[in-house]
Amino acid sequence: MSSLKSEQSSSDLIYQSDENGKVKPVLKPRVSWLASLCNCFKADDLSYSLQNDQSLLVPQKTNDSGRNTLVLDLDETLVHSSFTMVNSDFTIEIIIDRQVFNIYVLKRPGVDEFLRKCAELFEVVIFTASLAAYADPLLNLLDPDGLIGFRLFRNSCCSVTGGYVKDLSRLGRDLKHVVIVDVRFI
Repeated sequence: MSSLKSEQSSSDLIYQSDENGKVKPVLKPRVSWLASLCNCFKADDLSYSLQNDQSLLVPQKTNDSGRNTLVLDLDETLVHSSFTMVNSDFTIEIIIDRQVFNIYVLKRPGVDEFLRKCAELFEVVIFTASLAAYADPLLNLLDPDGLIGFRLFRNSCCSVTGGYVKDLSRLGRDLKHVVIVDVRFI
């Protein structure tokens, strides 16, 4: 470990916990000095590209003016959904490619209170890689009081090597005032 520290500066290390909670250092991937100048240069994934320069969100609503923006993922962050019949908080029926699917949704414990408190403190945005045909009716049930300011779906994500990336720089918000809560890490 000491030889690792002597070769790497402390700014090159990030810390990650394993499944037992033991913290271990992990080397950050090296990026070129050019890539470090701007997040629009994605040196580690050459297939990455911005879809367009247009912002995904309109300016903040009057009641959210000046607030920080909280971006929340949907699946596995706020809810757990399954195609298998389970005891659920609600069931939604969706049609994709003329096929009907029942989706059984379990809310995370405390999610209703969490959303209420977040809406008092932040501009709340849901940004999910899920299809709108599934996520929109789910959010109608999850947020009947309209606490969530904006909803962004898969069509707002950037496609990268077969996956979907939520590019926060496209929100139209100062990134110094944006935080995201998502269970997935790329």
